[in-house]
Amino acid sequence: MVRKKSLWIFLLCLVTLVAAALWIWTALPSQFHMVEGREESGFLQFPFAVELREDKVMVSEGGETAITENIEKQQTKEAVVTFLGIPMKQAQVHLVPESEVLAGGKVIGIALKTEGLLVLGTGKVETAQGEQVCPASSLLQTGDVILRCNGQVMEEKEELEDAVKDCGGEAMELLVRREDKEETVTVQPVSDQTGQYRLGVWVRDSAQGLGTVTFVDPASGAFGALGHGVYDVDTSALLPAEEGVITESSIVGYSPGESGTPGEMTGGLKKQQQLGEVWKNTEVGVYGKAKESQYAQLVSDAYPIAFRQEVKTGPAQILSDVLGGDVEAYDVEITSVNQNGVVGQMGMVVQITDPRLLESTGGIIQGMSGSPVIQDGKLIGAVTHVFVKDPTKGYGIFIETMLEEAAA
Repeated sequence: MVRKKSLWIFLLCLVTLVAAALWIWTALPSQFHMVEGREESGFLQFPFAVELREDKVMVSEGGETAITENIEKQQTKEAVVTFLGIPMKQAQVHLVPESEVLAGGKVIGIALKTEGLLVLGTGKVETAQGEQVCPASSLLQTGDVILRCNGQVMEEKEELEDAVKDCGGEAMELLVRREDKEETVTVQPVSDQTGQYRLGVWVRDSAQGLGTVTFVDPASGAFGALGHGVYDVDTSALLPAEEGVITESSIVGYSPGESGTPGEMTGGLKKQQQLGEVWKNTEVGVYGKAKESQYAQLVSDAYPIAFRQEVKTGPAQILSDVLGGDVEAYDVEITSVNQNGVVGQMGMVVQITDPRLLESTGGIIQGMSGSPVIQDGKLIGAVTHVFVKDPTKGYGIFIETMLEEAAA
């Protein structure tokens, strides 16, 4: 009996050790960035550590070179990640020169023009005979993007309306993108009660809203904003933006956030006062090039960047002009950091502690996405989302993720 009990204890310990080893292996990063010459005393933090294969590594020149170029042209070295001094995993370390970017914090307007026409839904058309017909219901679906109609590129929804009006009742060939695949569908328009031809489909060709600029690279003019993508309100799909602009905004007020109800800003875009061009809308932010003459309208001071392994729990600040006037720093607390998991928009959790923000906005509100997060004098990331049940907290994205996307 004693021998059997000992065997079970041994097996339990073995399973526990194997599970712990697997957890450590999964938790350890396979790749990360480092700044050349910067002491990484908190790298991964005890009991984790990293050892480069070589003491010195030559990398591309820093200085006036754009940080986005440095990220793109980074040099890679092999390293060993250890746990309590025990080698656990091979890793790649991407080395970049010490660089600074201009931190944002200003609420801006974002106007995006979609690539093609985004399908919001299909519906019925009532014919002159009183029939209810759905000409596109089995052919098009919400989230599709109409790229061409009878060979003509579709950029404005009015172009599709005109093509349908002039079709003479003949079937129309639509080139459609669905989940990154293109296919051609044939839709037969029907005549409604007024004699006008209809496809029975609703589309959108543009979208606009408010957000916060995170950074501008002074050497290239590249900017990043929001830290998350712009999604269509009807389809919840990422807008396939072809082009767009960022503008000055006019904030007329805001509603504070409460548990279960996120707060939001009220305002609009000053479309005549453009600050830059949008190049792409991605899952991890909106990116483009700012006008050099407008830098002063977008950013405040220059900050060195910190990579994810330098981010730690504890005090920090966010930059924002949410309360009107100039961009100011507001106290926050980094309550958790996810350095090794699937980061994306959720690399850290940020909690607002500044009494001014808590009293005025209740915490994080819509429009603050992209607000830069500063810790120990370095730019570490941006606010991306608010917790619906607790508006004092929200997720943040690492600045390296945004810089990588800006460089891609």
